[in-house]
Amino acid sequence: GCRRQWDNITCWPEAQVGAVVVKPCPKYFRFLTTFL
Repeated sequence: GCRRQWDNITCWPEAQVGAVVVKPCPKYFRFLTTFL
C-alpha cells in the first residue's frame, strides 16, 4: 500500500493499493486562497 504522506498542505493517511483517499482542503488553505 501507500504510506502516510505530507504534501506541504495536508497529511494523507496510509491507503491500500487501488484505494482512493479524499480529504477536504485545510481551513487555513481556503482562507489564503480567497485573497489571491
